[in-house]
Amino acid sequence: MEAAQRQYMETQGGPLTCVSSMQGFFPYKLFATDAEQKEILSSIEDNYPTLTPFQKKQHELVVDHLKDDKSANLQLILIAATCNFATGPEDQSRIFVPPASPSAPHQITAAMCFQYPLSRGSIHIKSADVNDPPMIDPGLLTHPADAAVLAAGVRMLDGVAKSKHLDGKLLSRVRPNPEVDMSDAKEGRKIVHDFVMSEYHPCGSCAMGDAVDSRLRVKGVRGLRVADASVFPNNVSGNILSTVYMIAERAADMIKEDWDYAALSKLA
Repeated sequence: MEAAQRQYMETQGGPLTCVSSMQGFFPYKLFATDAEQKEILSSIEDNYPTLTPFQKKQHELVVDHLKDDKSANLQLILIAATCNFATGPEDQSRIFVPPASPSAPHQITAAMCFQYPLSRGSIHIKSADVNDPPMIDPGLLTHPADAAVLAAGVRMLDGVAKSKHLDGKLLSRVRPNPEVDMSDAKEGRKIVHDFVMSEYHPCGSCAMGDAVDSRLRVKGVRGLRVADASVFPNNVSGNILSTVYMIAERAADMIKEDWDYAALSKLA
């Protein structure tokens, strides 16, 4: 950091003159073939009879996004750093590491992120001890449609890297192996499984309409509300922070309405 600050002050150059990342949102339909989309939609809709009414509504919303020409269901992230796949997924403090030496080549990480996954994880208590952390299984890519959608996005990334606009600017591909044909749908799904990791925006474990009602009250329990990302009835595109703020503001309003704070203040 000292070297970067010195370079910036003396030459107005160096790493402090560039943004840490670039992001963009795209419709999946821009990159999928008609045959791929038909296969993906079938893999979702064929399972409708096995779903609960609430799960079916969730799946129908995802299908609507996949069919929409303008739905931002894929997110591209470019980060000017090397992604550490060895220990990074388990330890976020190590996910982007500096080059091994000053002479080591600089890398850029291109990631494709799925905004409306169908895969569902689970969270369960392990004991009656409140200090004992729960068992959490994110269930990544447990639905085949998720891998197929991401594979189409990864194929687009490969096309961008090979475009004339980046000709001469990228030395070589590090991961996956340069010999891997990323235009092949089967290879694309394998790549997705090999390199998948979470963006750590968990939500929906106490989904509204299933575990809580529209006023955030836990069904079957008196005097308990939930006011965080766990009440999302489905995934949202992009980061969840602003939506969590909205949930908190609405929860505060609901609590004041139900307790009739105005009347209580007059009595006081």
